[in-house]
Amino acid sequence: MKIRRILVPLVVVLFVVAGASTVLAQDWQKLGEKNVGFNIDHDRINAQHKGRIREIHLAVRNAPVKFKRVVLNYMDGERKELEYLEDVQVGQESRSITIEGDGHVIKSVDFWFETDSLRGKKAKVTVYGRS
Repeated sequence: MKIRRILVPLVVVLFVVAGASTVLAQDWQKLGEKNVGFNIDHDRINAQHKGRIREIHLAVRNAPVKFKRVVLNYMDGERKELEYLEDVQVGQESRSITIEGDGHVIKSVDFWFETDSLRGKKAKVTVYGRS
């Protein structure tokens, strides 16, 4: 009986926490992704989402990426260069960057980077945004 009094509330709390984290994860929308080459390079990801974005982050798979520079290109022709010197390891995500104001519609994201091949695989960079 004592175990039941402890176990039932614990299970309820676990379900609430799991549900809350799922809702938070759904806030991020994939803007686009690109397989990127080796060594030092520049690439562009064209955004597939047309709504206002207030925050972005980058995720990396297959090989680590050292970001040197990131530029957001907005639909209205404006550009925003971000302070973005960050090493992102395989399977990790960068820190989130908040976009000033009430957000912007992102046309594309340019990024300059350096990467090393892991077993000959190119890195895959994915840009996520949320409003």
